[in-house]
Amino acid sequence: MSETTTLTPFTWKEVVEERYMDMLEVLWPAAWEPERGFLVGEAWDHKRCSVTGAPGTTAFAAFMRRNGKFYECLQPMTRLEWKAFDLRSMVMAETA
Repeated sequence: MSETTTLTPFTWKEVVEERYMDMLEVLWPAAWEPERGFLVGEAWDHKRCSVTGAPGTTAFAAFMRRNGKFYECLQPMTRLEWKAFDLRSMVMAETA
């Protein structure tokens, strides 16, 4: 990925550990990094990948663990978006 590539901004919401664990255990993850999180094993959608620009790329529900808290991404992510995602760019959903 070039330095000029702009990834789709992904928005995250905090969830309880039970939700995180339920989604981790429902299917074998499509991608998993124990220190970071995972993509749920069944495709959620197909979309244009913000890394490659390829249309119709398989996208998955994403879950992240950070600083003892658990998060769910509000947009599905492709495997390449997951690999390229920088935790420092994590945007939190606004709560009402």
